[in-house]
Amino acid sequence: DGVMLDVLYFKGHDASPSSPTVIRLNGNAEAYELQDELLPSTYSHSGYNFMMFNYRGVGRSQWSHLFGSDLAGHLWGLWRMPAICGGVLDAWTLIQFATKALHVKPEEVVVIGHSIGGGFGTKLAAQRPDLPFVLCNSRSFGTLS
Repeated sequence: DGVMLDVLYFKGHDASPSSPTVIRLNGNAEAYELQDELLPSTYSHSGYNFMMFNYRGVGRSQWSHLFGSDLAGHLWGLWRMPAICGGVLDAWTLIQFATKALHVKPEEVVVIGHSIGGGFGTKLAAQRPDLPFVLCNSRSFGTLS
């Protein structure tokens, strides 16, 4: 949908880009800049590729520009896309990047959702049963409604 996501990618020790990959979905009001610096190394030292990102509108992830304006694009994006839909779409985008661009097998994509990120991951898994990714939730929600 034209949104540019700010993503950090950490290659796993002795891993190729198509090796098993962990994608972290942040909780509410979390940016990857606020995460413990040991988080990526925990996975990469174990041989897993690791990705973490900021949702649209957080940090350097931004909505599409509108009439050349960041602010207009941000306001338009908030109006047309509820936060839940945007978070799920952002998670799907990262999974698609891992499977299509990096050639990770879908069953070797591990999505770790924290708090509302777990809700986004669960909703995505329910909407896309054709994507056999592994989902692990930490202190998450039973519903997003």
